Amino acid sequence: MLGFVVAILILLGLVAAIGVAINFVLRLRSGETVSFPLRLLFRAYLYLISIVSIIILMVGLSGLVQAGLGATLGKEFSYSPAFKVAAPRPVTPEERPLTPAPDQEETGREEGLDRALKEGILNGLSFTLVGGVVLGLHLWGRRRLESEEEHSSMLNRSYLILLLVIFSVAALIALPSAVFDTLQYYILDSVDEFRQGRPGSRLATAIVTVPAWAYFLNATLGILRRQEAEAPGTQEG
Repeated sequence: MLGFVVAILILLGLVAAIGVAINFVLRLRSGETVSFPLRLLFRAYLYLISIVSIIILMVGLSGLVQAGLGATLGKEFSYSPAFKVAAPRPVTPEERPLTPAPDQEETGREEGLDRALKEGILNGLSFTLVGGVVLGLHLWGRRRLESEEEHSSMLNRSYLILLLVIFSVAALIALPSAVFDTLQYYILDSVDEFRQGRPGSRLATAIVTVPAWAYFLNATLGILRRQEAEAPGTQEG
């Protein structure tokens, strides 16, 4: 999820930079004075870091949901075994390579799954903690800085639209993949244990991104309704 969202952010950032550059050139050619107030730049910084911290928070929550699915539905549902790789011992021509006994293989596999689950929990907690703290600080900064008029400005609307695009695309990609992986896991026999998809990861991404998509869609629609209600000449009846 993180790699996909980063790619979307880079693409949107390039588009925004090109748009700003074109607007800057057009205003210079028309003879207008172009300036970027420090307050506006600082507000843009607060919104940008809020978006990044929301993404980090969602990645952490997705990791915790994946760990919860693994603990509830079986560790194999979410993880592949994490084996310790040891340097091979040289074998003389007189020796025969040792083949692990079945019980040793099963023990190593269970230990690998336990380690993978613990690593997933730690990774999810780390991302959730960092994303939540950074987001909380920047939301507090925005509330301290912005006036009521600025809170409904173009910058805030662009912030909501950008988050809506990110989470709608992420959810629409994660949902069919999660359904396919889950059905494959329960219905089809495993051909290769290491190549079979683990549905826990994509299902966790869908579980996290769909509510976020619904939240930002509702927030955007709410702003549009308020704008229509406040538009001059709009009267009931």
